[in-house]
Amino acid sequence: MGCSRAAEGGCGVRCLEQAGCSRRRGPTADGGWRGAVTGGAVVGGCGEQEGAAWQNRKTGGEEAKGEGKGHAAIFIAAARASDGRTYRLRVSNVGTRTSLSFRIQGHKLLLVEAEGTYTLQKHYASLDVHPGQSLSVLVTADQLPKPSYYMVVSSLFVEPELFGVANVLYAGSGGLQPPGAAPLENLSSHNGYNRSMEQARTVRMNLTCGAARPNPQGSFRYGRINMSRTLLLLNDEAEIGGRRRCTVNGVSFAGAATPLKLADHFDVAGVFTVVSGRPERRRQPSLGTAVIDARYRDFVQIVFENRVPSLQTWHLDGYNFFVAGMGWGKWSPDARSTYNLVDAIYRSTVQVYPSAWTAVLVSLDNEGMWNLRSQSLDRRYLGQEIYMRVSQGSSEVPDPRDELPMPPNALLCGKAKSSKIGRA
Repeated sequence: MGCSRAAEGGCGVRCLEQAGCSRRRGPTADGGWRGAVTGGAVVGGCGEQEGAAWQNRKTGGEEAKGEGKGHAAIFIAAARASDGRTYRLRVSNVGTRTSLSFRIQGHKLLLVEAEGTYTLQKHYASLDVHPGQSLSVLVTADQLPKPSYYMVVSSLFVEPELFGVANVLYAGSGGLQPPGAAPLENLSSHNGYNRSMEQARTVRMNLTCGAARPNPQGSFRYGRINMSRTLLLLNDEAEIGGRRRCTVNGVSFAGAATPLKLADHFDVAGVFTVVSGRPERRRQPSLGTAVIDARYRDFVQIVFENRVPSLQTWHLDGYNFFVAGMGWGKWSPDARSTYNLVDAIYRSTVQVYPSAWTAVLVSLDNEGMWNLRSQSLDRRYLGQEIYMRVSQGSSEVPDPRDELPMPPNALLCGKAKSSKIGRA
């Protein structure tokens, strides 16, 4: 599910019979030496009963314009449903900047999963999906058959509001709604940040669901663990060298010629700078390759504070975290009294609203050099990212169960080009 201003100026919905998944293996310079799993359909749906798969059918890409100024939509697909059956839809925002609202006309969305965590099941009329986020909903085809129902994706917090519209057909219902059959204003989302934050707070973990493990998700009682450390990351904007840059605690990330994982493994000096993970009051905005040192198996609080007037989305490689709290204004230690320490959602990507903060709790159980970045591609390009080095200490060799040794076919470059694999 994505949104583009370049081509037709609309959002997109794709309905696929089954989401795909591919596995990549081999060395990665940024995080560690593990394999990684990628995949997925943009919007994937498959029936809960055999023979009830959603079908992908092009409708000619016909454009429909709403009566209101500044609205545009493209009708791009049709999905056929059978009366009374329940379908699971996997919804992902693979866009590079824009938050999206997803809904199906006349149908309720039962949220059941978010980024690999089963959620407390709750019905929604629409769901916000921010860049990099994914979720699963169950939809029951229990409405009176009309020619079709609209499946709508629309942009959030931007002007003009952009739409992607598909048709959901009941078997034997006749045919598609013609483009323009309903004014797009009737499908418009509510763009308020307060409404969006309130919805985010209702997304919680299902504590009794077992998932693919012997114990239920709620068996890890994160709220009883003492925090080892608090990282406070302020994202802002500044002019550096006559150019607009994005900063984290006053540092705008500049990539190094030597991959950070190689520089750390071979103890190459002058490649990155270790920072505290807290704002420095008198620091002037500058370029740098900032890395936060973190101790393996610590339990850390990360607070994201947004100083700019647009919503931010943050992603941490190698980890999921508990989204314990969010609120308006500046964060303070007193805000901990408002945290959800029982059933906070466990995910890897989180939004931070304008002039607001979001606090997450993470158990650092994965050694490596991990990227913490903005999911907005333009802001990441302008420097809104940082790395976190999770290790047991320079004098200790990691247990292979915690971090695999560097593979013999790892590519060496930059200042580490002449280093010998097998030696640190």
